[in-house]
Amino acid sequence: MMMVVAILLTVQASPAAPRVYAPPPPPSPNVTGPVRLGTEVPMIGEDDYPEQAMFDDAEGITAIMLTVGTNGRATACSVTASSGHPQLDISACALARQRARFTPARLNGKPIESEWRSRIRWV
Repeated sequence: MMMVVAILLTVQASPAAPRVYAPPPPPSPNVTGPVRLGTEVPMIGEDDYPEQAMFDDAEGITAIMLTVGTNGRATACSVTASSGHPQLDISACALARQRARFTPARLNGKPIESEWRSRIRWV
């Protein structure tokens, strides 16, 4: 007599990884500007040289950063690199805030606050 032994193997499939819905990435925002108006005319000219700085033969380059509001006007100014002469740096920011006008930066067509950088060479 012959005995047959059957071995039953149970194979368990590993559970499938859950499917996670990931929405498509949003389109990259359409950012423009700011664009300075009146670029054909210098923002700061010879007549703007501080008198004491001229008397002291002060020269240098002042790098500034303006914060441009949604209305296209400078709302703040900071010196990012000094000319080495405080009078020149102070004048650069004061004149830029007073005179600079911009078409404001836009995000998807709506005006936004932004930054604009420039360098003023005092000679």
